[in-house]
Amino acid sequence: MKPSRSSRALVLAALFFVTLIHKVYAQATAAPQIWFGPASRYSTAEQPRLRAVDLMDMFRPAAPWQNAASHIQVFRISPDFFHRFGKESNQDEVNAVVADLKRRRIAIAVEIGVINLIPGSCPDNIQEGYGTVSEARKIIAMVKLAGGEIQYLNMDELLNFGHYFERSASKTGCQLPISQIISRSMEMLNLFRQEFPNIVIGETEPTAMMREQGHDHIAERPDWKDGMLQYYTQFRAALGQPLDFLILDPQWEFKRGSVAQDVAAFYRYAEGLKQRGLIERIGMMYNGGGPFDKTDGAWIRAARDHMAIVEQNYRPRPDIIAFFSWQDNPWHALPDDASANTLTGLVTYYFNRYGSPGGAPR
Repeated sequence: MKPSRSSRALVLAALFFVTLIHKVYAQATAAPQIWFGPASRYSTAEQPRLRAVDLMDMFRPAAPWQNAASHIQVFRISPDFFHRFGKESNQDEVNAVVADLKRRRIAIAVEIGVINLIPGSCPDNIQEGYGTVSEARKIIAMVKLAGGEIQYLNMDELLNFGHYFERSASKTGCQLPISQIISRSMEMLNLFRQEFPNIVIGETEPTAMMREQGHDHIAERPDWKDGMLQYYTQFRAALGQPLDFLILDPQWEFKRGSVAQDVAAFYRYAEGLKQRGLIERIGMMYNGGGPFDKTDGAWIRAARDHMAIVEQNYRPRPDIIAFFSWQDNPWHALPDDASANTLTGLVTYYFNRYGSPGGAPR
């Protein structure tokens, strides 16, 4: 006797429900991908702490971060690492970074602004988000000369600095239409895709689409959801696929009561974008309070507090956890003892407290 049409429909519905539950459970229990990136710019006499003091020590075989390295899948490098404020870059340093990360089986991510900067088209005081094709070519050439591959491209806050940013009434960013952000980014993105066909493209955005003066937060801007929806929809159309990741950069440093609510609101809306198929993964930076943390210890304590907020309250957990710093603190990346006021120490602290150790030592 053949099963009836209604019974077949019930079986299909049950299979769909079981598959859905399995997918939700898998997403909820999957271990996050761990990204790591200490300050890696070139310091100057006026700003001596733009780079972790022991950055290059990390790329020695016996460097004391074996435990942290065993958890890290992606190492983020800023574009400023590849040049010295107009001077010739140091290919030997790039060679050392590429060789050691390859030995440790840690992927390379380059964080860079990809909105093509057209001379005379923007105010002189533009911030992150912008770059030039010549800069991109130089980075690609140096990594390839070292025998490396850029596996991840982390676009640097394009929506915020390309569309929203306004430091004051007299100092604004380009404030481009979203369509221009996309169109002016494609030349560099296509260049990276041509040179590294398997490259994974995503971005970082702050959790406050803000005017810096007055610290307007995301909850105070009525158009932020529409802006994000347009932006990620248009990027998906231009790339032919959704962005792989969106890493959120919480603006904890503003120390206002609305900050935690802003971060949560941004995270919830990003989950909605993920469900719509506009982004694949959501990441969260575990960092300190920016320039308000005057010592390494203060920055690390703040980062642990922010980590606790996310780990205890956010479900599902982020797909990516990023231990990044651009600031003066922490000035040391090493060693990776959980009690140390260092960036690798913060990774060990996280796994001791919230994660389960995994992976072979590197």
